[in-house]
Parts: sequence; C-alpha cells; structure tokens
Amino acid sequence: MSMEITGILGPGTQIRPGTTEARTSNAPRPAEQVAQQQAEAAERQASRDVERVVRDIEMAASTLNKRLRYSVNQDSGQVIVKVIDRNTDKVIKELPPEALQRLHARMQEAIGLLIDEEI
Repeated sequence: MSMEITGILGPGTQIRPGTTEARTSNAPRPAEQVAQQQAEAAERQASRDVERVVRDIEMAASTLNKRLRYSVNQDSGQVIVKVIDRNTDKVIKELPPEALQRLHARMQEAIGLLIDEEI
C-alpha cells in the first residue's frame, strides 16, 4: 500500500508507510486515466454520430437523384458541401457559396494585415 503526498515532494511522489523512501511516479494517475478514457470514448461516439448523420443525409439525397460531396477548405478549415446531380454530374448547390468563401478569405487576410499578433 502506498499513499500519494503532494506539496514538498511534488505531485506524483509516493511514500511507502513505515519507510522514508520516496518514489516519483511518471505513470498517469487513475483519475487522469479515467478522464482520458472518457474523452476518447466521447470522441469516438461523436465520430460515429457524424458518420450516421452523413449516411442518412446521403440516402435522402440519393432518393432525389442527387449526390453530396464533402470537403474541407484547407485555408479556412470550413466544411464545404456540394450537391451534385447524378445524371449530369454538375454542381447544383455549394454550401457555403463560393462567393462567401472568397469573402471570408479576404476578410481573414484584411484582419491579418490589421492585427499583427506575436506569440
């Protein structure tokens, strides 16, 4: 049996009862492990939820003879969705619209010129 002492010896230092031997543990504490496992489980569940919603949307679009294409704008990090006609393979709608994407990029550039942030 060991107990964890914080303070003078620092976090993660353990003293065995009946001894003066101190040992520093680099292993994550149980509470940290549980929190990390819960965060990973929540992330996996969120990923499954997104995949399920995307499948449902794609099935609905296919009944209307449409196809959806998802992409991520590398500059802004925005998700772009294109609605494509299956027969002609032409883009019917793009969300957000291309003009709005260009406006967003110009605004970000203007803000970057106005504010020079240094870390």
